[in-house]
Parts: sequence; C-alpha cells; structure tokens
Amino acid sequence: MCDFSSNCIVNGQYVIFRRKEYKKLHLLSEKNTHIFIGKDKVEVSAVLGEKIGSVFKLLPKRGLNRHFTLKLCNSEDLSCISESYKDLNCGLDNRNICDDGSSQLLTSDSIEELRDNGTAPKAIIEQLIENSKTFQIKTEYSQEKYIKKKEKKYFEFISVIRPTIRLLADIFYSRELPKSIGIRLDTLSQLSTALNFQPDGCYLLVENGFNGIVAATLLDALSNEGRLIHITPGNQNQKQAVLAMNFLKVRMSQLTTVRLSTLTELMEKNASTYQISGSSQGYNVDYGGSAKTEQYNESDKISSTSDMVNSSTGTSDDILEEDGTISACAEFRKRKHSNLDSKSPELELKKPRWAVEAEDAIEVLKKKVDGLIVACKEFPVNIVNKLFKYMLPSRPFVIYSLYQEPLLVLYLQLKQRTDVVNLKITETWFRPYQILPERSHPAVNVSSSSGYLLSGIKVLCK
Repeated sequence: MCDFSSNCIVNGQYVIFRRKEYKKLHLLSEKNTHIFIGKDKVEVSAVLGEKIGSVFKLLPKRGLNRHFTLKLCNSEDLSCISESYKDLNCGLDNRNICDDGSSQLLTSDSIEELRDNGTAPKAIIEQLIENSKTFQIKTEYSQEKYIKKKEKKYFEFISVIRPTIRLLADIFYSRELPKSIGIRLDTLSQLSTALNFQPDGCYLLVENGFNGIVAATLLDALSNEGRLIHITPGNQNQKQAVLAMNFLKVRMSQLTTVRLSTLTELMEKNASTYQISGSSQGYNVDYGGSAKTEQYNESDKISSTSDMVNSSTGTSDDILEEDGTISACAEFRKRKHSNLDSKSPELELKKPRWAVEAEDAIEVLKKKVDGLIVACKEFPVNIVNKLFKYMLPSRPFVIYSLYQEPLLVLYLQLKQRTDVVNLKITETWFRPYQILPERSHPAVNVSSSSGYLLSGIKVLCK
C-alpha cells in the first residue's frame, strides 16, 4: 500500500529519474536540488508540482559546461527521430562497408562545439546522419541501430516515474558488488514462490546487504492483516528500498525492525526470568511448611532491620544537632526523594524506539511465524538454527546465498533433522531476448548467476 493519494511530485518523496536505460533513485528535498546523471549535472526543482510520469527536456545552461535545467515537454517535443528517416534508401548488406574511422565528416571538436553552443540533440543527430558517408548504404536494421545509439548518447529527455519493486531491483542489481549484493528480479520472484507467500501471514526475515529490497517486496505484497519481522545482523538497518516505496504509515506499522543481537539478548533474558519464576513457584508449592518458617524468618529480619534503622536514626539526629550543614544536606536529600516519588507518569522516561520494536518482535515470535527468509552476507547456519524454532509446522523456509557452498553445509545439516522435508537447492538462469519481426536477438552479455536458493518445509516430528 503505497502513497498514491497525490499524483503530484512533492518534496520528501522518492522518485526515479530515467534517461533511456539509465535510472537513478532520488529523494526530493529543498536542500538537494541537483542530481548527477552520468557526467551531467541537472537541476530538478522544476519537477515539483508536476504529475508523476511527466517527461522533461534538458536545457543547457549558458556559460556552464554540462549543466542543465528541466522544462516540461509536450507531445511535439517527443517525436522520434528514427521515424523521420524511414523513407531513406538503404543497402542490402554491410559487406562493402569498411570501418576505418573516416566515414564521419564531422570531427569530435566540431561536435563538442555544437553541444557547448546549446544545439538541440535532435539537430546534432541530423547533422551526424547527413555527414556520414556510409549511412545510405547500410541495411535498414543497421540504420536503426545507428540512430538508437546516437539517441542514447545525445538523448535530451528525462522522465520522472514512481518507484516499483521491478525498478528498484534493477537499480540495486546494477550497482557494484562492494556497495550492494544485487539480487536479480527473477531470483526475487523465485524466492516469493518458494516461500508460498500469503498476504495475511506473519513472516520472519533476516536481511543484510541487499538495501532492503527483500523486505520491500514482502511488505508490498502484505494485506492489512499481515506482519513482517525484519531482523538485521549488522548495526545499521538497511531499509533504503522500503523507504523508496513511499509506503503509508499504516503499512509501515506492519513492519518491525530489530537487530539480531538485541533480539537474542532479550530472548535469553526472558528465558532466564521464566526459569526463575517457575522454580520459585515450585518451591512454594512443594514445601508449604518451610514457607511458613521462611515467612517467620523474614518477619524477624524485618523487625531487626527496623530496630537498626531506629538506632541509626537516633545517632544521626545527635550528629545533625551538632552540625547544621549536614542537616541541610539531609533535608535536601529527603526533599529530592519525595519529589521523585511524586512525579507523574507523564514525566517518566520513554523507552527508545528500538527497545519497543524489540519487545514487539518477541511478542510476535512467541506465537510463531508462517515462514522464514534468510538473505544476508553472513554464514546462514547459525542464524537458521537460532530462528528455526519460531516457525509453525507445515510452513516453508527459504535461504538465499550468493554462493553455493554455505547452502550445501546447511543442506547436509538440515537433512539429518526429522522435522524438515522437501529440501532442495535451486539456481535460476535468466537471459532477455529482443523479439523483432522475423528475427530475435538474445542478449550476449548477461550475468551467469544471481545466487542460489535453499528451500524446504518444517513439519511435526513423531
């Protein structure tokens, strides 16, 4: 449930600036009114108040190199350049074309001069086509490729679109490995499928290194009755994708984020408290006669303690009569304690947010969850062993890893358990195809792997 109440672009909202295949996620604010798209610096304050999905034209600033402002476009400005060159003559094949670098009459200096003078990209592409010796003898397909290549280089339009899971997955996956461990969109869909995701379920997610894209995917698919516990092994919560989706406060209230170390400490504390309370209750029940003796001994201790207090009070009174300074200090101390006792509950210190969310997560985990998802950089064996007991029976679990070896270790360990069935390790392979009339072109440069998934189902053992 994203914030679709207003279709206008406002400050404090995440948007995506798209220029051809290049996409950039940006948080609009009054302080940061510029973005860098490649090497171009663009002022984006003109997009405020316009509708989501609007297209803007890049206008170069005079006297500044590669500095642009934005102007709202109309339908005439968006006319495609390739449509105006469909009637030109074309060759049958490209075997007679020699790529020696002399086919273009315009030099690089003259092209840069056109760009510095503020010449429109459409006019630059037209001059490139007119001054090309080999454009007329290229095949129709080669001409289309040439025009699209130049359009991509000199493209002057930017669209402002709303963030979606697909776009965010593409943005994070295209980043370099040290900044983000990208998870591909097809692997993300396979993860949701293996989890048998239900909108009204309660799920436990351990995520680190993916900018919160898994949490954003699950939270976006939840209904109003669903719940998501997001556990982060690191010190910082990675929720960039969750914030970028512009969720409403109602939907954000269904997400509870807690650190793994904090959750473990509170769980151990609650377990020890439960054991102590249980042992004390057993003591009172089993030894009723001794309880009376213990009560009698406690009353003796209290009476003796009161005698000691009375005697010490008398001694202190003698001292206070001799020294007025000590009497003033004691009076101030009494007044201070009386003020602390008379404080209203409103003035009491509030718990920090992380402590409230940790206690909330513990209450949810006591009732067990409908699924477990682990997608992090850390070794998953210890994490799964620690959180596996909080799953309900007949519920699936999915563990993602960029490498196969950690999942093999976990697979062999889970295989020995009697409460786990249907264990399998899968890998998805994805290749996009360009489908054109009477031909198709598969993408050559594709990633070999987007990670591995270990999935299974927890059952009741006999």
